Amino acid sequence: MRAENQLPKNIRQIGGPVGTTKVYIEDFVVTFLKALTTDKNTFVRGAILFGEKRVLIMRL
Repeated sequence: MRAENQLPKNIRQIGGPVGTTKVYIEDFVVTFLKALTTDKNTFVRGAILFGEKRVLIMRL
């Protein structure tokens, strides 16, 4: 069982952090979004991402 504040291994940080805020998405989402941006896809013009906010507390 994963600890409450531990991040999953299959995620990537996207964008640049603003202050202390970082945005992570699953690897599958990155793959899916890249497929939507191909030149062959003429129907998709945008995407909405839904998720949750987690506060990670680092203890040394």
